[in-house]
Amino acid sequence: MIPIFEFPYGHGHINIGWASWDDGSKTSVSIKYAYPDSRGRISRGSPEIALEDFLAMREFFVENEARIQAILKPGHKFNSTPAKTDVQALSKQELLQEGKELRRSLLEMQRIQMIFQWLPLEEIYNVLGKRYEEVKAQLEAIAA
Repeated sequence: MIPIFEFPYGHGHINIGWASWDDGSKTSVSIKYAYPDSRGRISRGSPEIALEDFLAMREFFVENEARIQAILKPGHKFNSTPAKTDVQALSKQELLQEGKELRRSLLEMQRIQMIFQWLPLEEIYNVLGKRYEEVKAQLEAIAA
């Protein structure tokens, strides 16, 4: 992989860039969680997948989060708020956290779209944007 973007995450970072399987045409984009091995170097086992596949997996998770949580850890809630949860059911702190995450995601998607204009990100961007507007409106309603 030839990284174009690098975002700190956990003990490593997330890279988005030209895929290791790209033929030199710079048309295959991948995402990779690059974590350090025991020597402090990026592990050769760090997973790399096509960006389109990652976006499809994320969408699947968001749509099925409640069922997945019930299977993996009954009674456990992940830190992220499922996008399907009605904003009116969220606390002010949850709204603030989700708004922050959505704003960051939207900005990063804009940056990615500027570089990889051929990627079909408009639908996902619009879904995130709609949710962000709902969160903002609910925060304004609470403040009023």
